[in-house]
Amino acid sequence: METIIVGTDFSLPAQNAVNYAVELAKYFSAKLVLVNSFSLPLGGYDSAVPMDMLAALQDGSLKGLQELKQSIIKKNYDFGIECVSQVGSPYSVIKDAVVKHSGDLVVAGMVGEAAFLKRHLIGSSAISMARNLQVPTFIIPETASYRKIQNICFACDMDKIEEDTLIYTARSFSKIFDAELEIVTIDNNDQELVFDKSETYTFVENRLQGVKHKQVHIEDKNVSKALEYYFKFHKTDVVMVNPKKHTLLEKLFTKSITKTLAYTLEVPILVVH
Repeated sequence: METIIVGTDFSLPAQNAVNYAVELAKYFSAKLVLVNSFSLPLGGYDSAVPMDMLAALQDGSLKGLQELKQSIIKKNYDFGIECVSQVGSPYSVIKDAVVKHSGDLVVAGMVGEAAFLKRHLIGSSAISMARNLQVPTFIIPETASYRKIQNICFACDMDKIEEDTLIYTARSFSKIFDAELEIVTIDNNDQELVFDKSETYTFVENRLQGVKHKQVHIEDKNVSKALEYYFKFHKTDVVMVNPKKHTLLEKLFTKSITKTLAYTLEVPILVVH
């Protein structure tokens, strides 16, 4: 990991995500890119006023980013910090920053909507990042604070685990953090596909040789209740999910699961592709 991108709207929840990104940057000795997006309010202005307003908004954004940069340097060493201020949506600006700065990892918290994690688990901007960015993305809950990552839980659907790239991705993150890997497979008993669970277990074991790990299989039609119970009694430092090849992340975004998990899932979510 050479470059970490983190978005901020200068709110206290967003600052929590920045703090987490700083610790990751220190762990990897990586460059940190601070990103703030802003937009013009719609209204009946003459053509000259929006340009003045745009300049004022960007000046305020850059000032906030520079103050944040200096506060990070004051508390830590200067491992390389850049500031990006751009008009646009949080997702589009983060996406541009990833391309321009060759970002290896994105960290996002409450970008663009204060306290939305409490209401929606993951807000619309973070959902867009999780589903569409092709780099690993950390989503940091408001109450989560950085701690050494010693345990990573990769939660996925049982019938999708036999996809080599995801197993190797999970193995890679386990190695770079020197963390134990938990493969938590979910079977809601509604799947049309019939597969041999013992073969799946063996498949995973063969690909995780040399990595400290364990496999946990959950059979429950109520995915939210099962995961709520599991994470209540089985602590982990990071929950890893894949939004495109696994349906689990979409299940986590449904309102019913949000109501039960929003106040219980207090660890970062690592979204991988």
